[in-house]
Amino acid sequence: MDFMIIGWWTLLVNYGLFPLVTMDVDPMSSKERSLPVIVEKNGIHYPSYSEPDDSVFVVVDEMPLFKVDYTLKNIKKQKDYSNRMLIEYIQENMKYPKGWGDICLQGFIAVSFVIDEKGKVSNPEIRKSLHPALDTIVLKIIMDMPPWEKAPKHRGKPVKVKYTIPVHIN
Repeated sequence: MDFMIIGWWTLLVNYGLFPLVTMDVDPMSSKERSLPVIVEKNGIHYPSYSEPDDSVFVVVDEMPLFKVDYTLKNIKKQKDYSNRMLIEYIQENMKYPKGWGDICLQGFIAVSFVIDEKGKVSNPEIRKSLHPALDTIVLKIIMDMPPWEKAPKHRGKPVKVKYTIPVHIN
């Protein structure tokens, strides 16, 4: 049986990625508990406070950062910087097919991928397609992406996380 860990995740993009993280509070004891994870088994989701060893998370305590500017002490500024660098990387490497100068195609391609414990990117997949030729280009950009400088962590240990981003096409 394959298990996949998923949680609540909101991805908003307007020159950046902003995850929505919630805390679960026990009203009976007023103590904070760890976020529950949702285990998917045969298409059915079950809440769990423990996870299988080779889990892929959607929400983690410390999200990965593509690039890190260590002069920035504020984590929000570091996230903003990382998101700008990710957008810049994708824009620099986006090479449109020949003959696309006359075609007016606008929208976005949603692509998800896994960032492992060492920051390496794997398993890219198109979640929302705009055009098959553009999907292929975006997948190549993601596969050629250098390792992320700050790997994801959950409950203090490095983990794999599934990351979804939109790639805007103008």
